[in-house]
Amino acid sequence: MPDSKRRLAAIMFTDIVGYTALMGRDEQLALNVLDRNREILKPIIESANGEWLKEIGDGTLSAFTSAVEAVQCALEIQASLVDDQTLTLRIGIHIGDVVFKDADVFGDGVNIASRLEPLADPGGICISERVFDDIRNQVDIQTRPLGQKNLKGISRPISVYALLLPGQGKHPAPAEEQRPDGEKPSIAVLPFVNMSADAENEYFCDGMTEELIDALAKVAGLKVVARTSAFVFKGQTIDIREIGQRLNVGKVLEGSVRKAGNRIRITAQLINVADGYHLWSEKYDRELEDVFAIQDEIARTVVESLKVRLTGSHKTQLVKQATDNMEAYTLWLKGNFEWYKQTPEGMLAAIDFYQQALKIDPQYAAAHANLAEVYVHLALYGLANANEAIPTAKKAAQQALEIDPDLAEGHGALASIALYYEWDWDLAEREFEKAVNLKINSPPVLLNYGQCHILLQKFESGRRRLDAALELDPLSEMVRTYHGFFLAWMGHVEEGIAELKETVLAAPNFHFSHHFLAILLALTGRLEESLPFHERARALADLPSAQMMHAHALGLAGKKDEAMAIINVLEAGAAQGQTWGFFVGVAYLGLGDYEKALDWLEKGMAERNPSMPFISLGLINEPVRDHPRFKAILKELGLKPVVF
Repeated sequence: MPDSKRRLAAIMFTDIVGYTALMGRDEQLALNVLDRNREILKPIIESANGEWLKEIGDGTLSAFTSAVEAVQCALEIQASLVDDQTLTLRIGIHIGDVVFKDADVFGDGVNIASRLEPLADPGGICISERVFDDIRNQVDIQTRPLGQKNLKGISRPISVYALLLPGQGKHPAPAEEQRPDGEKPSIAVLPFVNMSADAENEYFCDGMTEELIDALAKVAGLKVVARTSAFVFKGQTIDIREIGQRLNVGKVLEGSVRKAGNRIRITAQLINVADGYHLWSEKYDRELEDVFAIQDEIARTVVESLKVRLTGSHKTQLVKQATDNMEAYTLWLKGNFEWYKQTPEGMLAAIDFYQQALKIDPQYAAAHANLAEVYVHLALYGLANANEAIPTAKKAAQQALEIDPDLAEGHGALASIALYYEWDWDLAEREFEKAVNLKINSPPVLLNYGQCHILLQKFESGRRRLDAALELDPLSEMVRTYHGFFLAWMGHVEEGIAELKETVLAAPNFHFSHHFLAILLALTGRLEESLPFHERARALADLPSAQMMHAHALGLAGKKDEAMAIINVLEAGAAQGQTWGFFVGVAYLGLGDYEKALDWLEKGMAERNPSMPFISLGLINEPVRDHPRFKAILKELGLKPVVF
């Protein structure tokens, strides 16, 4: 039997930023960089009393007898590379019980260190709380808390810290990071159960839940799990402690609604996850028009129970009564119920309900804002002519803000229009910032803001906002899909693909996860693996964007006739007035017909197709990146190629 021994060790994992893409572009240069990586790191590690264990692809694994030695070694490595233009590393460090066997090492300590590394900025270092505890009294080592993170393959959340390199100083963290999540009270509001005789009143129960989530999400000192993740547990009988663990929260609010005519009975109870005990419960028998007062009362009681201090206008009101007309409110709830389905049919039904609500109450700001968001997404998915849908959306968003200037959803809609249609990046950032400040716990706003910053190559802030959205909505297939997709565009290709594969398994009927996974597989050369995912995405929702990328992959795979059959459908839609120039252009890129592709992409610019900004992303544009016509497109967009 080979000798093995167990001991406590500080494990350091390093990885070269952008190595996969470099290998794809210039294999010899990539091999030279790998040799330099070894030549630079090994002497530094050994001089710091570290044990060089092995190389894993472009990563290295080392062990140290103390956390201080590992951290000082990591700082020295990054300092030696600070002016190096060809070699940039990310480093992760964790201390734990590991097993050494045959010059190798195994255990959670290794796994956690390897999962911490991708969280670091390029040229940065991330450490676990165990390492932080060992170095916190080292006055020459400074850190910044990043909060608790759910790491792949690790059953419990890990508190993570970033090491500040010499000269960085103790910069204050961004507003949303000033309190580590572990120090915030945290809560999930589970879907209220419909106890009414009429099953169709489900929309009202869902609306009640959403209003409470929205109210609590306004409280700066409280972490509130977003709607999508909370609604994963709808209709299920699962122990509260398991739900709390999966959502990483300390408290859960649950309840029921019974609606009969103009009377409602609402029950609510706040439960402590650790022991399952009820901290508070209440029953409300009221008239229907009292629903806003009940929602505010419940929200305020929860906040008081969690001992969170309210500030500003929230001292007097958490739930704002957006309309005095209960019929308009009911129609708005029905619109939301359809909108959250995220299907073409649901979007059209939502528009109808919102418009009915606005006929009754033209001053209903929330209905205007939600109407704007639906029209933006119809245009983005290619389900409506952008030059008709987007002006309608902008008018609705502006009307919402005229009525309520502090409506986060109104600013979010304007930000999306500036991002996808107007390509006004300064305006998009300003409006996203307003929306975030007004509703700090909004995953959709954080997700879109993160996309905006990645397109602008502000990767650190883009990643931070995507991570924040995932932390608030960890079970959302939409958030997880975009998080994985944009991880890849930031250079974490394999990590992004792995996250999308997990999402496909967890949500097999969510078309976007199949769509984005297929894109990444095709663009990284795994064409045959990608095609079934393209087919599944189209079977779930045959959107023009799904048709486009399926044709693109078929073209790359040499299946020209199959690709052209899809392109013919897209061209026919364009001939009938659809703003699909972008979709046809990208499809032709896959076929290698670059001049025709550029013709259609220029048409997409003239049509202001809302997907045009994404032509700046990485491997899609590589064949035409240096073409003068493509450079002109990017110049008009105000973007640079995102190359990794």
